[in-house]
Formats: sequence, structure tokens, C-alpha cells
Amino acid sequence: MGNCASIYGVFLWPKTDAPRYIPGFSATTVFMGGIVILAQVMAFLIKKYPNENVDTDEAVAREIERKRQQGLQVPAAKQVEA
Repeated sequence: MGNCASIYGVFLWPKTDAPRYIPGFSATTVFMGGIVILAQVMAFLIKKYPNENVDTDEAVAREIERKRQQGLQVPAAKQVEA
């Protein structure tokens, strides 16, 4: 992913814009502003919807039961020894 900079860098930072590079600095500033906003949104969402510690066996059993109630035939799960 980092190697993509050689592709877009030519367009954002052309030598004809030297020494101020207004398009490059503008694009970088907007990108960084977007990252700041996304970080705040993500922090809010993580606090609002915390990650639950889900027991995977219990979740699979609930899903199998739900499918059976819908009338689907679900084969018995194989038991894996830990």
C-alpha cells in the first residue's frame, strides 16, 4: 500500500508547483482532517456499541436453533476436543 505513493505523489506534488506545493498540501490537509473526523466517529461508536465477549459455542448453538425453527435441516455440529 505504501508503494502507491509513487503513483499519486507525482500528481499531488509536481515540480511546477514548487516551492509552495499548494495542491499537495491542500490534499494532505483535507486527508488528515478526514482522518481526525473518522477517529472521533470511531471513538464514539466504540463507546456506544462496546464489543461483547461472545461465547462462540453459545452463539453457534443459538444460530443452529434459529435455523431449525425456520424449518431448515441443520446437521449436528462436530465436537472438537480442545
